[in-house]
Amino acid sequence: MGLLAVLLLYLWAVGTAPGRWLDQRVYSAVLDGLPSPVRLGLADLSRPVLLVVLAGILAVLAPLALVRGWWREVGAAMVVALSVPATELLRRSVLPPQGVAVDGSNGYPSTHAVVGLAALVSVALLWPRHPGTVERWVLAVLAVVIPVGNVTWYAHRPADVLGSTLLVLALTCVAWGAFAPDVARWWPVRPDVPGEPAPSPAVGEQAQQ
Repeated sequence: MGLLAVLLLYLWAVGTAPGRWLDQRVYSAVLDGLPSPVRLGLADLSRPVLLVVLAGILAVLAPLALVRGWWREVGAAMVVALSVPATELLRRSVLPPQGVAVDGSNGYPSTHAVVGLAALVSVALLWPRHPGTVERWVLAVLAVVIPVGNVTWYAHRPADVLGSTLLVLALTCVAWGAFAPDVARWWPVRPDVPGEPAPSPAVGEQAQQ
């Protein structure tokens, strides 16, 4: 279903007049609504600064997760990582090479956005402790910065990064269904509220059970 949504979005956003109109309106709103320094800063953050930083964090978290026996989380992260070759497959073998990018090529989905979002989800899956408010806010902000930053300096259209987001979400759902990683620990809970679920145990605690 997730892959179908990615394909349907492409057909609508690129293949229909209303889709192209809405894509252009959003594109113009981003380019005209943000000052140039902000747009350039977001673009530099999303490609390549955040990609390098997230790759470095994963280089530490992945071996640590293997040592601690967090097999479900590692397996889920590997499934999410499949969104990167899936992007290349879509752009090279399924979708036409022509598109609405600045150079006339097809930028759907955005490889940079997929890599960044997949790395962000993987970091969340392998995060070694119960996240606090700061970690949750950082995760939420980066989940917006990565796709938006791929639009703000003429690299991609809004439809490109929306398709990238849908693709990563689809693979994340597959990973959740296949490995059932502990993602509930990222939800904020309030134990003092009647009927509120108790906080999910940390991943390390699960491995010991």
